[in-house]
Amino acid sequence: MSNIYDALNREKQGGPPRSAASEPSTPGARRVLPPAGGRISDRHIERIRQRIVLDLGTDRPPVVVFAGAVPGEGTSTLALRFARELSLADPRPVLLVDGDLARGPGTLSGVLQAADTMAGLSDLLAGTGELPRLVLGTEQPNLYFLPCGCADLPNLDLVRSDRVENVLREMTRHYAFAVIDAGALLAAPETALLASPTAGVVLVVRAGRTRREVVQRAVDALNRARCRVLGVVLNDRRYPIPGFIYRRI
Repeated sequence: MSNIYDALNREKQGGPPRSAASEPSTPGARRVLPPAGGRISDRHIERIRQRIVLDLGTDRPPVVVFAGAVPGEGTSTLALRFARELSLADPRPVLLVDGDLARGPGTLSGVLQAADTMAGLSDLLAGTGELPRLVLGTEQPNLYFLPCGCADLPNLDLVRSDRVENVLREMTRHYAFAVIDAGALLAAPETALLASPTAGVVLVVRAGRTRREVVQRAVDALNRARCRVLGVVLNDRRYPIPGFIYRRI
């Protein structure tokens, strides 16, 4: 399984500019972004951003899903850093989404202090909410956050193709890019269905922890749902020799 720098080697021009989003109408202070963490450097996050933006064509909306095969791969941290990098590189609005429908409000909602009872993605999918009223602001002026939501419907009903496509269409009306932090593929079968109509999936794998056959099962699930796999990020990779030596090999 190659890493994302090898997998994303088709360079296409990105899609047309999108309309700017209005200020979120949800009351409350702007969410404070946590410090960038993780073992992947800022330089590598920027390289991931460049490769994904170049790889995306104009035939599908600019919504990208980050998902792991199993919980604990570091997906939320990577999705947050990727979304922040997008918002720093482009003045157009970016939407970060807590899309872990299986677990309810997940890591992102926790770090961005979104209450469990806040409406969000699941409410949009259920047809009981409007996007501009559910989005929260962050301290980064053009980065916005959509909580997981609290709609009381079975997850597989929420991700029916017509529901998902309607929500994605609404996102791309208001935002230049949307990043969805989704549930683990093997623990949440609805993730592949949620990801199917998007521009593609970045699969996050924690080095030295997730077995190859587990990753292959996740890839098979994506293929069955006809998801476009943009590439794989090997997270938390540890080098037995100093990095400056690797750079000279």
